[in-house]
Amino acid sequence: MHSRKKVFSLVGSLALALLASCATTSQQPPAGDPVPPPEQPPASGTGSVQQPEQPSEPNGTPIHSWDDVRVGDRLVYAFSANRAPSRGVGETGAVAGRLTLEVMAVDQGPYAVLKLTFTDEAGKPLASPRLSKELILPIKTFAPLRKPRMLPHEGTSSVEQLSAAGQNWEAVRYIQDNRPADGPLEERLYAVKPGPLYITHGLLSASTTLSGFGARGGQQLTLVEARRGPEGGGKGTPPLMRHPLGPGAWYDIRTDLRSDTRERICFSAELGFILRGQSTVKGTPHMARMACEGIAETEVVPLEEALLTLIAESLSPHLPKGEPTSRAPHVFADKRMKIPALTFDVTQGHGGAGKGSYVVYAENPWDEALVGLPLEARFRPLADASGDPEAAAVLVDWGVIAGSEYP
Repeated sequence: MHSRKKVFSLVGSLALALLASCATTSQQPPAGDPVPPPEQPPASGTGSVQQPEQPSEPNGTPIHSWDDVRVGDRLVYAFSANRAPSRGVGETGAVAGRLTLEVMAVDQGPYAVLKLTFTDEAGKPLASPRLSKELILPIKTFAPLRKPRMLPHEGTSSVEQLSAAGQNWEAVRYIQDNRPADGPLEERLYAVKPGPLYITHGLLSASTTLSGFGARGGQQLTLVEARRGPEGGGKGTPPLMRHPLGPGAWYDIRTDLRSDTRERICFSAELGFILRGQSTVKGTPHMARMACEGIAETEVVPLEEALLTLIAESLSPHLPKGEPTSRAPHVFADKRMKIPALTFDVTQGHGGAGKGSYVVYAENPWDEALVGLPLEARFRPLADASGDPEAAAVLVDWGVIAGSEYP
């Protein structure tokens, strides 16, 4: 399966307008659809098509690649996502704005550090909790021990010329139509020569339109700005890892509080791909970095696909419906601290959960006590006993592994 299919799920299954033209043709949404389906260009081929290689200097060095990352390299995408109730179930939701990715530091042993910022059209913070904070993302700029990760794109491909972000591009459009199998319609448009778009593998636009089982909605990304940082701009100053997207950090879940065994989830990133690994470890995390390096990767996702998923998940409420049954601090034994928390009774309507089943959430997922916690863990329960009250999955510890520069 193509790597973009392996989108991250929040542990325990907690659980974008296209470019205006492909030369001169603009899209027109059909009446009643919350997300306009993408334009269907004439197909020039079918099946999997290998992404064209990046242009190179005479010595073979890629132009504007991770080998040439600069402080100040910056991409801005317009984004949107919306949902409509499916067969009367669910709620209507929508979000839109600007996503900025900017390189803040380079050569941080050996990371390039990106800052991700989501804002509304006016540049103000968004109300959606998942998109309300700046996120920090350290990315390794080389991967000498790993094979190339860019797999062939699936679906029908066509080549086109277009203008976007003040530049002319030769691009390949890939369309994967899963609607006959009640799946989504996916469209991706990649520049043949990524140039400053190396951060997202040359992505010019992306769109996923939901279909099947009454699903309505989708999410979209469209490039609006791309610029290079100044040559000789220095190494920059890395932001503190207070709000990591994931890479450079880890967290532990314990399902048996009588044992020192825990499930460790570690994140890393390299060359624009996010890696998420999970393994069983024992003891206290004194050697967190070594423990994470020893975990085999289980998911590899291109950064642009992880961003699409994050935008889609921003429409999901981060707390269950109804009033909490209690407001009491959640105790982190390993951290020797407490955090304001809400407990919800999930006995009713939770997949047959028995009496006494409950979930505990942080009252504020961005509480200062949670500094350094990866994004996905902020929006999963601190404790989840929805299936068996005697075997709750409890968040017990977390930390940062991207280097001593990241407290």
